[in-house]
Amino acid sequence: MQKGKDIANAAVLVMIINAISRVTGFGRDAVMASVFGASIHMDAYLVSVTIPLVFFSIAGAALSTAYVPVLTGYTKGRTIKERNQFIDNVINVVLITGIILTIF
Repeated sequence: MQKGKDIANAAVLVMIINAISRVTGFGRDAVMASVFGASIHMDAYLVSVTIPLVFFSIAGAALSTAYVPVLTGYTKGRTIKERNQFIDNVINVVLITGIILTIF
Protein backbone atom coordinates (compact mmCIF):
# COMPACT_ATOMS: atom_id res chain seq x y z
CA MET A 1 0.00 0.00 0.00
CA GLN A 2 2.98 2.31 0.50
CA LYS A 3 3.68 2.39 -3.25
CA GLY A 4 0.16 3.68 -3.99
CA LYS A 5 0.57 6.39 -1.38
CA ASP A 6 3.91 7.44 -2.88
CA ILE A 7 2.35 7.70 -6.33
CA ALA A 8 -0.54 9.75 -4.94
CA ASN A 9 1.91 12.09 -3.16
CA ALA A 10 3.92 12.49 -6.36
CA ALA A 11 0.75 13.26 -8.33
CA VAL A 12 -0.29 15.90 -5.78
CA LEU A 13 3.17 17.46 -5.95
CA VAL A 14 3.00 17.63 -9.76
CA MET A 15 -0.45 19.25 -9.54
CA ILE A 16 0.80 21.86 -7.07
CA ILE A 17 3.84 22.68 -9.19
CA ASN A 18 1.62 22.94 -12.27
CA ALA A 19 -0.75 25.31 -10.46
CA ILE A 20 2.17 27.49 -9.32
CA SER A 21 3.47 27.54 -12.88
CA ARG A 22 0.09 28.66 -14.21
CA VAL A 23 -0.20 31.46 -11.64
CA THR A 24 3.33 32.75 -12.26
CA GLY A 25 2.77 32.56 -16.02
CA PHE A 26 -0.40 34.62 -15.67
CA GLY A 27 1.55 37.13 -13.57
CA ARG A 28 4.26 37.30 -16.25
CA ASP A 29 1.67 37.93 -18.95
CA ALA A 30 -0.04 40.63 -16.85
CA VAL A 31 3.25 42.43 -16.25
CA MET A 32 4.24 42.19 -19.92
CA ALA A 33 0.84 43.53 -20.99
CA SER A 34 1.05 46.45 -18.57
CA VAL A 35 4.60 47.33 -19.66
CA PHE A 36 4.34 46.85 -23.43
CA GLY A 37 0.60 46.83 -24.12
CA ALA A 38 -0.48 45.95 -27.64
CA SER A 39 2.68 46.88 -29.53
CA ILE A 40 5.09 45.55 -32.09
CA HIS A 41 7.55 44.79 -29.28
CA MET A 42 5.04 42.57 -27.49
CA ASP A 43 4.20 40.81 -30.75
CA ALA A 44 7.90 40.14 -31.37
CA TYR A 45 8.28 38.77 -27.85
CA LEU A 46 5.28 36.46 -28.23
CA VAL A 47 6.52 35.10 -31.55
CA SER A 48 10.02 34.57 -30.16
CA VAL A 49 8.61 32.61 -27.23
CA THR A 50 6.01 30.64 -29.18
CA ILE A 51 8.22 29.23 -31.94
CA PRO A 52 10.69 27.35 -29.67
CA LEU A 53 7.84 26.30 -27.37
CA VAL A 54 6.04 24.60 -30.25
CA PHE A 55 9.18 22.75 -31.36
CA PHE A 56 10.06 21.61 -27.84
CA SER A 57 6.48 20.53 -27.16
CA ILE A 58 6.41 18.43 -30.32
CA ALA A 59 9.83 16.94 -29.58
CA GLY A 60 8.91 16.23 -25.95
CA ALA A 61 5.64 14.56 -26.89
CA ALA A 62 7.30 12.49 -29.59
CA LEU A 63 10.13 11.45 -27.30
CA SER A 64 7.89 10.49 -24.40
CA THR A 65 5.45 8.66 -26.66
CA ALA A 66 8.16 6.64 -28.38
CA TYR A 67 10.68 6.31 -25.57
CA VAL A 68 8.62 4.52 -22.93
CA PRO A 69 7.55 1.59 -25.14
CA VAL A 70 11.03 1.25 -26.62
CA LEU A 71 12.63 1.29 -23.17
CA THR A 72 10.14 -1.26 -21.88
CA GLY A 73 10.82 -3.57 -24.80
CA TYR A 74 14.57 -3.07 -24.58
CA THR A 75 14.87 -3.81 -20.86
CA LYS A 76 13.21 -7.23 -21.04
CA GLY A 77 15.92 -9.82 -20.50
CA ARG A 78 18.69 -7.25 -20.04
CA THR A 79 20.76 -6.27 -17.02
CA ILE A 80 20.47 -2.99 -15.15
CA LYS A 81 23.84 -1.93 -16.53
CA GLU A 82 22.63 -2.43 -20.12
CA ARG A 83 19.43 -0.54 -19.36
CA ASN A 84 21.36 2.36 -17.84
CA GLN A 85 23.68 2.44 -20.86
CA PHE A 86 20.65 2.68 -23.17
CA ILE A 87 19.17 5.51 -21.07
CA ASP A 88 22.51 7.34 -21.07
CA ASN A 89 22.74 7.05 -24.85
CA VAL A 90 19.24 8.47 -25.33
CA ILE A 91 19.95 11.36 -22.95
CA ASN A 92 23.22 12.12 -24.75
CA VAL A 93 21.53 12.16 -28.16
CA VAL A 94 18.75 14.44 -26.91
CA LEU A 95 21.21 16.84 -25.24
CA ILE A 96 23.54 17.04 -28.23
CA THR A 97 20.60 17.56 -30.61
CA GLY A 98 19.19 20.27 -28.34
CA ILE A 99 22.54 22.04 -28.12
CA ILE A 100 22.99 21.95 -31.89
CA LEU A 101 19.47 23.27 -32.48
CA THR A 102 20.03 26.02 -29.92
CA ILE A 103 23.28 27.16 -31.51
CA PHE A 104 21.97 27.14 -35.05
